[in-house]
Amino acid sequence: MTGVKVGGNTRDYDETLRRLEQDNDDLRGKLARHEFRQMQQELTSEDPFRLDVLGPQATAPGDVMLPDVDDVLLPRLPVPAGTIARDLLSPDLPVIAVHDDGLSGRPLAAALMGLLKTQYDKPFARLVFLCSGFEAVPFLGRYGFAVEQVGRADPATLLPRLRRRYGVVQIRSVGSGDLIARWQGG
Repeated sequence: MTGVKVGGNTRDYDETLRRLEQDNDDLRGKLARHEFRQMQQELTSEDPFRLDVLGPQATAPGDVMLPDVDDVLLPRLPVPAGTIARDLLSPDLPVIAVHDDGLSGRPLAAALMGLLKTQYDKPFARLVFLCSGFEAVPFLGRYGFAVEQVGRADPATLLPRLRRRYGVVQIRSVGSGDLIARWQGG
C-alpha cells in the first residue's frame, strides 16, 4: 500500500497502519496471557472439567461410532492455534494429534497443563486433541482447539482419516508424549 494516497499524507497513512498492526499484536498477546492464566486456573482447580449441564439424573452418552466414510473429497479443515496463542501460528508448523490416553480428572488436567504450557511458551505444532470421553471436550473447545471425540477407537487406526481431514503428521500420547503413529505416506 506504500505510495497510495488516501485522503491525506501517504507517510501518515503508512504510520497509522503500522501503529494499528502493533496495537493488534499487543492486544493479541494480552488476550493470550489472560486466556492462559484462566486455563491454568481451571486445570489446577479441584474439579478441572466440571460441567453440570446435564444434571444429576443424566446418563452418560454411549460409545461414539465413527462412520466408515471416505472423506477424501471433503476439504481439509483448518487447525486453530487456540486462544492461548500469542502470535499467529505459522502454517509451516506440523499438525499433531494428541490422544488423551483414556485419562480423566486430575491426571488429564496435569497432562494438558504440561503440554499447553509448552505450547504457550514456544509453539511447536498446531494441535488436534483426540478425546476418548466427553469430559475435556467443552474445556478444549472453550479455548479454541480442534477436538475429535474418538471413543475407544485405537488412535493409530485414525491416522489416515486425520491426515485427510487436518493434515496430521503424527499422533502422540498426552501423558507421556510417546509417539503412537507417524504418517509414512506421500
